[in-house]
Amino acid sequence: SNAVAFANEYHAAGYINLQAVKNIAGGTGWTADQFDFHLQRWDETTSKVVSGSEIVGINGEFTNGVAPITFATLNYSAENLNQRDIKYVMTEVDPGMAAIPGVTYDKAAYIVTIHLEADGGSIIASVKSVQKATFTGEGADRVYKAVESETIANATKTNDQTNTWNVGEAVFTNKYTPNSVDVEIKAAKTLTGRDLKPGEFGFELYRIEWNATENKFDEFLAATAINVDSDTTDTDTVPNDIIFTRTYNAANLSSSVTEFVVTYAIKETKGTLGGVTYTDNVFYVQVK
Repeated sequence: SNAVAFANEYHAAGYINLQAVKNIAGGTGWTADQFDFHLQRWDETTSKVVSGSEIVGINGEFTNGVAPITFATLNYSAENLNQRDIKYVMTEVDPGMAAIPGVTYDKAAYIVTIHLEADGGSIIASVKSVQKATFTGEGADRVYKAVESETIANATKTNDQTNTWNVGEAVFTNKYTPNSVDVEIKAAKTLTGRDLKPGEFGFELYRIEWNATENKFDEFLAATAINVDSDTTDTDTVPNDIIFTRTYNAANLSSSVTEFVVTYAIKETKGTLGGVTYTDNVFYVQVK
């Protein structure tokens, strides 16, 4: 008698959606899709991520410097049930040369464990744990290690229909520090009756601020200059240039002061040159 074989196939499918949190300190005008994130399968044997396993996440709209991070859906089939706990490394992508100027990218890493359970023809996927991780090495040689003492509180399911889990304590924080900039405030000096000599006239740049207590404007000396010939490449050798250089940096801006405007007054210093009449003219300049 020939043996009779009954062959069956088991098919099952499931999925999970993960969300994390993006913070940025400083600056304004941040929008959705400006920052990228990766979920990569983590091989416990090698402590490295599995090449080609990247699941991409992007940030949503910001509210007061905070935005959700949404990753593409993680899909599972019956073959995945052979390994009930699947681990991923969650990181922010540092775009290198394409980085947003002034932004410091977060090097935090988290190991997220997804647990799978069969339920008839469905696979129930849930977040089992989230742990902070450290790493050494770069590129394909990077090794990740879970920090056992820093297991984050369990994620919470926020939507049953889409099986979305909020890993709210997996936070990526960036700092925005705008590069400093030098601004030249230039004016010109004229003298009638004789030729100008370099450095014989002085000028003062005053910062103007409103004094609400005394209901008046106050002046603060910000810089001084003398008349020079600033362009030595042309044929004009008249030293009639007046140049003040001011430097502005992150200290002039904050999350609450996103537009910095300063008003200056330019005055000529009263000197003692014989036969010269000094001007009382005052010129106002605003830097924004």
